[in-house]
Amino acid sequence: MFFMGATLVLWFAPLLRPTKIIEAGYRKTRNGASDPDHWDIPIMDHAIHLVMTWGMMIAFSTLIMIGGFALAFALIGIYMVAGGMAVIFLARMARQPAQISCEECSYPLVGLTLPCMCPECGRSLLEATDTTDFPRVRSPWFVRIGGAMIVVGLLIAYTGFSNPGRFYKVFPQNVLGSMAVKDRDAFEQLTGSPMTPEQTQALIESLLEESRRGELGYPQSRWLGDVYEAGGLSESQIEAVMERVPPISIRVPNGPVRVGQKIEISLISAEADLPSHAFTVYYYFAGFQIDDDPEAHQGDAHHRLVNFLYYDFGDMLPPNREGMTPPIYSFIPISAREIRVRARVLVVLTDPKNLLTFTWDSSMNGVFETQPSWMRVLDLEALIVVED
Repeated sequence: MFFMGATLVLWFAPLLRPTKIIEAGYRKTRNGASDPDHWDIPIMDHAIHLVMTWGMMIAFSTLIMIGGFALAFALIGIYMVAGGMAVIFLARMARQPAQISCEECSYPLVGLTLPCMCPECGRSLLEATDTTDFPRVRSPWFVRIGGAMIVVGLLIAYTGFSNPGRFYKVFPQNVLGSMAVKDRDAFEQLTGSPMTPEQTQALIESLLEESRRGELGYPQSRWLGDVYEAGGLSESQIEAVMERVPPISIRVPNGPVRVGQKIEISLISAEADLPSHAFTVYYYFAGFQIDDDPEAHQGDAHHRLVNFLYYDFGDMLPPNREGMTPPIYSFIPISAREIRVRARVLVVLTDPKNLLTFTWDSSMNGVFETQPSWMRVLDLEALIVVED
């Protein structure tokens, strides 16, 4: 957030401040209030420092914020263009200490005495107020430098926006590997060329580590999902991902309830934050068991999405529609007592085709034709206190 705020401030600041800085520098120079700097043009240093400092700060804040090396370079190109235009523009209005010259065109009046005509613009120079000892800069070098900055800046900006992959061809793969976690273009350059198994595993580990700190970019997330579906993740890597699946619990009323009061129980969980949509986690529910009643309520062999335990649909959808709503069971207690609710939930990560082969055996153990990539059995329990 800090870099985002700094970027916004620095982006809009040039629209507000340069005019005042230029005017102040111009007045100081015109009145002789400040000493000439190494350019002999104080206003030129204002422009160069203004454009290049702000441009570099915005570019590198962008690089840090989103990891966009090519975008940061494109921003540098844009500011080089702006800097070149500023150099050309300010060179036309900047002044420097020099010999007596024409106030209109800054032509040096060497060997002439007043009154006279300006040899260049033809203006009548009748008295000293028609001349100046702070003439405008007449050197063509500033125009040439500004023009070169514009040309180079346009090339850099065009390449950064239209073909960013060119920036990454000069980097070795180990450098691209460290950049690819956040930088989309570096990632596509790296994965678009052959990688050794060691480099592939290093990239997988980097992406998994980055996903723990925040959300992956779309190409990184899609590639990691493709690797998983192709069987490229080890058991330990899959286990590390699935550790982030939040626990499931039985939702019961908070506090005691009264005899004759309707009780509604269901399953609940937090939202699963996984690195790719390929890691779609499902669960199977064996049913709610109330005290010693052997009957399991609302249980079946239908798969449901764990992430939908995060939402409270209420009456928006009928139960079990497309595995979206959680299982819900309602009953009314007829006596004061403690009611123990138990439930078995099987959480799995597997190929969607394998989901349809699931069954519960007589011991309420889940059975698949093909063993899932990852599976966890949860035996849940909750207590409800009923009072008179």
